[in-house]
Order: sequence, then C-alpha cells, then structure tokens
Amino acid sequence: MHIVNICICTYMREQMLSDCLQSLVAVNVPDEVTVTVSVIDNDASGSSEGCVSRAAEALPFTVRYMQEAKRGIPCARNRAIEESIQHGADFIVFIDDDEIVTADWLVNLYNYNVQKGGRAVVHGKVSQRLPDNLPPSIQGLYKGGKRFSGEALSACATDNVLIPIHLVTELELRFDESNPLAGGTDTIFFTQATSKGVEIFQCNEALVYETIPKQRATLKWLAKRKYRAGITDAWRKSQRG
Repeated sequence: MHIVNICICTYMREQMLSDCLQSLVAVNVPDEVTVTVSVIDNDASGSSEGCVSRAAEALPFTVRYMQEAKRGIPCARNRAIEESIQHGADFIVFIDDDEIVTADWLVNLYNYNVQKGGRAVVHGKVSQRLPDNLPPSIQGLYKGGKRFSGEALSACATDNVLIPIHLVTELELRFDESNPLAGGTDTIFFTQATSKGVEIFQCNEALVYETIPKQRATLKWLAKRKYRAGITDAWRKSQRG
C-alpha cells in the first residue's frame, strides 16, 4: 500500500477551506492507496482548527491539523513536507485551500504517475471559477497558456500537484524561506527539481476548480501578482544564463 498525503496550506479562509475539505469526501481513491490529509494553518492563532475538526468527522481519511507560526507559504509547505516524511508518506499532494476537487481527480493524478514509472511529478489542471458579472477586460487576464496532457514541464505550481517522496528525501529539496512573503517559491522549487533530473508532466484529467473571490478579480491585485511572477521568471532565466 502506498500512502498519499494530501496537504492543504491555509491562512484565515475558513469558508473556502471548509468547501475544499468537503469536496474530498466524495473523492475516489486509487487501488492499493491509503490517503491521509494534512492541513497546515499558517495563522498562529489557529483560526482554522474548528473548521478542520468539523470536516474530519465526515472525511473517510485520517486528518491531521497543525499550526505553522512562521508566516509565509514556503514555511507552511516545508512543514507539510516534514509531516509527510514523519508519517511515512510515499507521495505528497498539494492543493490550495480555495479549490474544489473532482471525483476522479486523485485517481487520475496518481495513475498517471504510475504510468510514468512512479518517480515523476504530475501537475493537474486548475479551472478557474470567476465572480459573476466580471468585465471582459478582467476575464481576459485570467486566460493563461493552455497545457496538454503529457506535456513535459520545466516547472509548475503547488496548486494541484503530486510529488514523489524522493524529491524531499533523496534530493533534499525544500521551499526557499529566505523571502517567505514574496511568492514564486513553488516555481523555484520545481525548477530546481528539473535541474536535478526530475521529470514533470501535465495531466488535465486530474481536475480541480479554483474559486476566485471578487477582491482578487481587480486590476490592482492582478498587477501585483503579475509583477511577482515576473520576478520569478527573471530568476529562472538568470539560472539558465
């Protein structure tokens, strides 16, 4: 039996987290796989603990809740890695707290990894659900490049990804905590992985839906996000000379 630990990092988004956890109730589990769920709360006050406790009553998996007081998403992700190693996971799966999984999401994500030999990273598809009555000018900014299933990637995000445990044990990869609030540390993590020979493949059949709140569907918020993405892209280009 392989152990797959689904990790969700969260910070003060209880309703979205509750919806995310609720969607896991109906998820199909691959053959010969044991699923566990780890929720890493990046709020030192533990604001999501009650939400996780309620969700755990309905989930058919072992659910672990933990706080990571050091602020920043790379700190929470590294805590998820350490928890996964401690509990003997063979694979780490990251999804975001604002996402809803589909029934066959995990089966498709895991089985594609098996097809690729068991040591490749597999990135699933994220389909965005935008607020109603959003102006077309804003809607267009959410249309990113389309990836096809089987496409080899030079990097990816942690928004829907399966990671074999060897990346963090044999290769000792971790998320960079030197600038924890800057963003882009997941792209850097996977760029470093591919530089060490790790393969990353896209699997569109492993589908999740991301809920975009109104406060993020603005030019101001998107401009900041694109600026951070540009910094990360510049770093990647400098690494390639």
